[in-house]
Amino acid sequence: MHVRVGNYRFYLGNDEVDSDRPSILFLHGFMGSGRDWSTITKSLNNKFNCLTIDLPGHGNTVVYGSKKYFQTERVAQGLVDLLSKLKIIKCYLVGYSMGGRLGFYLLIKYPTIFQKGIIESATLGIAEKDNRYNRRLSDQFIVEKLKNDDYESFVNEWYKQPLFFSLKKHLHFPQLLKRRLQNNPVELAKSISMMGTGAQPSLWEQIKDKNLSIRFLAGELDAKYCAIGKQISELNNDIELIYVEGAGHNIHFEKPDVFKKIVDNFLVPY
Repeated sequence: MHVRVGNYRFYLGNDEVDSDRPSILFLHGFMGSGRDWSTITKSLNNKFNCLTIDLPGHGNTVVYGSKKYFQTERVAQGLVDLLSKLKIIKCYLVGYSMGGRLGFYLLIKYPTIFQKGIIESATLGIAEKDNRYNRRLSDQFIVEKLKNDDYESFVNEWYKQPLFFSLKKHLHFPQLLKRRLQNNPVELAKSISMMGTGAQPSLWEQIKDKNLSIRFLAGELDAKYCAIGKQISELNNDIELIYVEGAGHNIHFEKPDVFKKIVDNFLVPY
């Protein structure tokens, strides 16, 4: 179903929303959609109101207005407004990669709404000014490829990155690839331009003095995010780091049973 709030017409994979049940907001990664969580939510729907949305630039969500509405801060406010419209006053959160970066922002900035979170394979942005500038240049290169190159070739090239090595060996990777090709590359370009790692605000300093209840998941085969997870957990003792054996960057897809157990044990109904 679609729900309009401000400049967003969010698409939710829910036929209905029960605001009386404990809710979990699921945030997918770049080129993903709310459908990416279907295997995980199937076993949780008996206890939770699982909100699987398409983020701006992805799937069936529509953004009205300029590119500024793809910014992290504005998207976060849009999601808060969405929950308000759905009469949900507090919510758990599960975020992967790009959705995990957005999830960190929501957990830090809106702690009375988002009281617990599971963050998978995500960062807090880039603290150093020069590195952030270089990343923005890199993101802009991706923007140009999305706008000008063959989209299917772009997607195939994207998954040649080392952090997706184990994902590509998964039995159902072809189905995941097929879903990625259903996106609009022009809209994806707006997302990476305004909400990419180079554009998002750095949260490294802000996370230090916050009372948070977060589990950070990193696949043991994903060396980059194992190291990032260690850095994050050392900055805040409320963040528990969990390494998932035999998994790479996309843990919920590669190891869904392990992921479901972690969610089920941590996000108990309130």
